[in-house]
Amino acid sequence: MHAHSYIRYKLFKSYCMSLYGSPLCDFQSKVMETFYVKSVRRILDVPPTTHCKYLHYIADDRDIKLQLHMRFVKFIQSTHRSSNLIYNLCFRLASLGNRSNNISIVCKSIGMTRSSICALHTCI
Repeated sequence: MHAHSYIRYKLFKSYCMSLYGSPLCDFQSKVMETFYVKSVRRILDVPPTTHCKYLHYIADDRDIKLQLHMRFVKFIQSTHRSSNLIYNLCFRLASLGNRSNNISIVCKSIGMTRSSICALHTCI
């Protein structure tokens, strides 16, 4: 492909990073980060020795973990605001229970408690 790396990255974001269902992925797994790192290195044509923590700076984008955590927060907020009783029950069980690793991981990464995660505005 002879397109500029900026164009290739925008196409990648549009067609490969919709990541439907990502809020339900296990955030302790490195699968999403590995997919992103390998793809971005190839798209931007940077050496494999380029450290993965610098890729989002080179791509002028947010860190993949932050992107996934933001999607998770939006998912949690939508279940909290839903008029569906089952969604609300699932939200209450997840937010009050201690078994939801994703909620714990996201809360720790953004410096919030489980009870305050729904007070966030959707524009983070």
